[in-house]
Amino acid sequence: MTIDETDTLSLGEFGGQPHRTAAAQPIEVTAWSAMAQVAMLDPDSMRLVLNDIDMFAAGVNDCGLHPAWPMAMSIATRERFVDAADEARSVITQHSPSSPVIDPAIVQTISDVVRSSAGTGTAEALEAARRMPDGLTAQIADALYLSRAICDDRWLDRPGPIPLGRTGYHGRAVPAELLEAIPSALRAAGDRGPDRVLRVADILFRVGIDYDLSRVFQEHVLPALRDPRQARRLMLGLGGRISIDCRLAVASVMMAQGEPPDHFAAQLDDAVLDWLSDGVTAPSAEQLTEARRWDQNWTRAAVRAARTHRLGPETDRDRQAETWWRRINGLPSAKPDQTEDRTLERRPATRELIADLVGAADSPEMFELAARVVTENRDELGVACAVVRLYEPQDWVARGYVMTYQRAYTPRWDEAVEAVGPDRVHHDFARRLLVLAVVGAIFGTPCPRVCAGLLTDPSLQTEVTEQVFALAETNVISAKAALAVSLLHPAGTDPIEPLLRRLAARIAATFPWDADEVNDVVHVMGQISAATDAASLRCFREMVLDALHGQSNDLDPMAAPSQWSH
Repeated sequence: MTIDETDTLSLGEFGGQPHRTAAAQPIEVTAWSAMAQVAMLDPDSMRLVLNDIDMFAAGVNDCGLHPAWPMAMSIATRERFVDAADEARSVITQHSPSSPVIDPAIVQTISDVVRSSAGTGTAEALEAARRMPDGLTAQIADALYLSRAICDDRWLDRPGPIPLGRTGYHGRAVPAELLEAIPSALRAAGDRGPDRVLRVADILFRVGIDYDLSRVFQEHVLPALRDPRQARRLMLGLGGRISIDCRLAVASVMMAQGEPPDHFAAQLDDAVLDWLSDGVTAPSAEQLTEARRWDQNWTRAAVRAARTHRLGPETDRDRQAETWWRRINGLPSAKPDQTEDRTLERRPATRELIADLVGAADSPEMFELAARVVTENRDELGVACAVVRLYEPQDWVARGYVMTYQRAYTPRWDEAVEAVGPDRVHHDFARRLLVLAVVGAIFGTPCPRVCAGLLTDPSLQTEVTEQVFALAETNVISAKAALAVSLLHPAGTDPIEPLLRRLAARIAATFPWDADEVNDVVHVMGQISAATDAASLRCFREMVLDALHGQSNDLDPMAAPSQWSH
């Protein structure tokens, strides 16, 4: 497009009508041009903005810096440019530097902008955090969301694990606002009961905040765990929502109370001991020799030793842990026949139990059965089936189960469905399993091979597609990654190929896709397939554009290497 210097331009509006040339040719209105309309209409304003642009650009690492960002910072900090404040905030939230920012004035301005975009509620803060690109804006938004989440009664009462942002604080400084919110959050949680304390504590552990929780555990959690009836209610309500690190911390506080080493956890119900040790692996022999009192390996070994002493070993490492515990505390060795007797108490799940978990409809009774199976943790096959019923797909994503447990559960799901028979799998279980299979494929985890036999009902395919689409629409999963995987059909996803085709068409037809977002999808496809050469990227771009133009059903997917499903 050519614009003569004497031509008259008709100025448009950001989000509305485009700019137009004298020949009526449209020019897209960007946040950048909208800001320029306000800030560069007179010489004084233009000089001010240009000076600010130099100053703000010099205050950050300008490698990869978006050209509109320095101007947006100038607009946001000058009251005279208030008419372009919305556009400036949009640029700042989406294009602030991803590298560390040292200048406190710049950090404060970005913080103010992020806060203004996060509304006043917890849900608004989470939505804002999910919209932010990686970098400083995401870190600020995550801290703001967490400071609200741990103090929000209604948010903490929601079913399933509390969602987190992307920012972790393992070995990093915790923002002052978040750190200041923790004491009041714990006090309020203590007033509400042990389940609330554990939920707040679990959030802190999951994001890596090192905070002394020993007193609050002693006051509110340990008494509940020592009361069998209260403990069972507590674990039933919590299910598998509390992380290993949090449960190990509870066990550590319990051990620090000076109980005799041969009676550790003697006052706990078997189910409580199982809950504390669920998912905890005993250290290796080498790690045991290097374990120091109260460090992670020492606590893991003590918990597994206590469980082995009561319920029998599950692995050779459990036996090593019990032997180590007895040795360091000067206790006599366990009799071999006692260990074997305790091991026999843990029998595999019955065929009837698996048939119930797989073959019955969703109901309060089913939820209670699944919760009991997970709490008792007597058999891996039973637990694998129970967690499908117990947790919703958004909980699997928020809790990280897709990346941690799903790979291990996949062969168990195959085993359960094959044992019962695909024709006896209830519609509700099949829907849940298929949704998890598609979500797992998007995250790169293996797909259960039995999924192919569950796709005979077209209405079920529609339900699964719509449920996964809803996860993308609410930002639980990335729509870009979902489209990329759905178009590529990576190795190992053959059993759910019909679902991926439907999902690709649904996402392509519904979401608005601009050029930048198409590029993002193409690059994700390149990462998945490990093919980032120009020819492959052109091929991926054609696949995406064909899908956006409604031709995805005719595409032959390019097989991605198996590394995506390793």
